[in-house]
Amino acid sequence: MNRTLTVILFFLSYLPCNAQVHAEASLSLDLNRIEQLQLERNDRIEAAFALMKTVQDAGRYIQSLSDLFGNGEITFPVGIKNGDYELIIQKLLYDKNTGKSRIYATCAFRFKDTGQRIAFEGNADIQGRNGLGTHGELTLIAPVRRNIGSTSAIILHEGSRVRFGCDGIEDFVVKLTWMVTSPNIIPTDNNGTITNTPVSATVETYFQNFDNYLLSLDINRSFMFKGLKDIFFTVRGATLDQSDTETSAMASFPEGYLSGDEFNLWKGVFINEVGVNLPPIFKHPEGTGGRVTLSMKNALFDENGFTGKLLAENVLNSALLDPSKWDISMNDFSLGFLKNELVAAGFGGDINIPPFGRNSLLPYMAAYNHATEEFNFTAGIKGNYDFPVLRSSLTLYETSTIEVAVRDSEIYPLINASGILTINAPLNENDSTKTFSVPDILFENLKISRESPCLSIGAIGISGDLRTPKVAGFELLIS
Repeated sequence: MNRTLTVILFFLSYLPCNAQVHAEASLSLDLNRIEQLQLERNDRIEAAFALMKTVQDAGRYIQSLSDLFGNGEITFPVGIKNGDYELIIQKLLYDKNTGKSRIYATCAFRFKDTGQRIAFEGNADIQGRNGLGTHGELTLIAPVRRNIGSTSAIILHEGSRVRFGCDGIEDFVVKLTWMVTSPNIIPTDNNGTITNTPVSATVETYFQNFDNYLLSLDINRSFMFKGLKDIFFTVRGATLDQSDTETSAMASFPEGYLSGDEFNLWKGVFINEVGVNLPPIFKHPEGTGGRVTLSMKNALFDENGFTGKLLAENVLNSALLDPSKWDISMNDFSLGFLKNELVAAGFGGDINIPPFGRNSLLPYMAAYNHATEEFNFTAGIKGNYDFPVLRSSLTLYETSTIEVAVRDSEIYPLINASGILTINAPLNENDSTKTFSVPDILFENLKISRESPCLSIGAIGISGDLRTPKVAGFELLIS
């Protein structure tokens, strides 16, 4: 008959109450600085857009910088169109000291997907005959934060610039940071310790279109997911997709996640690999130390947040457990995130209870409880257990329970059992045919622990049909 033991397992690893606050404070400080600079330099941004509108309304465009030196009269500002971007020339002045003409110019535009504004300004000396050899740069007026939903953001840093030539805008040279801003993502170092450094990656690159680019991110940052204790994640390598025409074939999505044109229009970060670092109670059998780490493939961050799935089998095989040690195995592990929510988490294996002798493995299953933010454990028992310490066997009732505490990465089970104990102890180690046998001893509150006292019993007795004990095959009568 199969019976069930209810197991309560406490992962004694707590998130410091102020750790997340510190991380969010540091993050918000940087992002607030961006907003502050946007406000302080708003007049210059407004001026760049006003100049562009003046040119657009008047249709005042030239083909190249060479047209500034033609025979016709030029009324400033004028613009040069090149693809999606316009170089707006505010004025042209002659510098007596250098003997060269200098242009003062801007480039302003809105991102196609959000309408958010961005503007550059600068000046450059005219080079070559009639400007044919001119190359210049405009610098970003104020840093820009581009939100990807409410869970991450792209930061365009000061120092980013536009390069232009005689025929207008050529490309952008950008210092860019992708940063996770979700409160569900708690930054850690690569050992799982809470830190105030956000999960982010910074890259300096160039591209020709702000609405259509793909960047590799060199990232090796770790985080915990809010509510999921003792497990942390390490992002290793990612790609930032900001293309509005197609999605990289390297990106992988859950079934039904996108539909129709959404696939090509998708923007976000897809991650090559996420290391899932298991709680420290799960140890490498070979004793190499360090966290046991599994690999989650094809995870992503987008406007919906974090999405990823992991299914693993034979993680820590029960056959490799040392029967003489209190330990725990993991035969399978599953974890799933969808749109920044934990939707699945569970694992199973065996808990090794050395006092149970030959059949010391206690199978367990663990499922995540969203209400308590803990794993609820259940363990099943089939048949009897050896109990060598009393030269006996045990049959445990379903009222038996196990509580398992975790300290210093070790498990400390406490069994409180009720059931039947049967003694069948040899009188002589060299002759197993002569035994001392006592059948069907009922017991309650038999406590078995890794810590002292290792063994205690609350009540013991005999009920039902009385069967007398036997010594070497003879019934024992006590009067």
